[in-house]
Amino acid sequence: MIQEQLKSIDSTTNALNMMLEVAAPLSTEIASDMTNTYDSIVYKTSSLLERHSNLEGTDQLLFFFAVAIGSRDSDTGNHCERLVKIGSEFGAYLQLSPLEIRNLNWGAYLHDIGKIATPDAVLLKKEKLTPDEWEIMKQHAVIGEKICQPLASTKGVLPIIRHHHERWDGSGYPDGLKGHEIPYIVQVFQIIDIYDALISERPYKKGLSPELAIALMRKEAEAGWRNPELTEKFAEFIRKKAENP
Repeated sequence: MIQEQLKSIDSTTNALNMMLEVAAPLSTEIASDMTNTYDSIVYKTSSLLERHSNLEGTDQLLFFFAVAIGSRDSDTGNHCERLVKIGSEFGAYLQLSPLEIRNLNWGAYLHDIGKIATPDAVLLKKEKLTPDEWEIMKQHAVIGEKICQPLASTKGVLPIIRHHHERWDGSGYPDGLKGHEIPYIVQVFQIIDIYDALISERPYKKGLSPELAIALMRKEAEAGWRNPELTEKFAEFIRKKAENP
């Protein structure tokens, strides 16, 4: 299935061959028990990207992996596309540079790319994860960064990939960053990511209204999870957006 999807990507012959070189062995591993293949996946993907870092189509490979990962989890739906839209709008509202907005948009697709190494038994589990399963899940942030590091084009996205689960009070992962230790672009991404998750309908929940979502985000900011000042800027952005659709 992965090879069939890759053939639909518009790329040069050399780029297509390179993508197939990576994807063919990974497709077998993705479909099997992944418990002991984390290092193998990271090594195969990142080493090939490093060898072909200047080859046209390498970025397409990353985005293909990101889409493939999303297709494993039906709950994600059009989450990435919605993040691109709202990230562009909120980024413009904050007067971010075009490069920063581009990094937000790439982050929308690539932030969870490390889940290529997360077993379905963990990624798709609906019940509460066990402590061991939670540790496996948390690895995706570091694995994603390692996968993307060889590409110069992803340099500005790496902080989003590694740190999108950090918390303002330092209780997040993987590095326990606190306050403005969390890069600003990551703080912005976290805001749009949680907002979309709250307003989106999933099999196990209904989507909240924008008003209820903002109220919950304010509570999370009060609890120390988010930058309270940025949360208020986002609330103002959503209010003005509703007033001027």
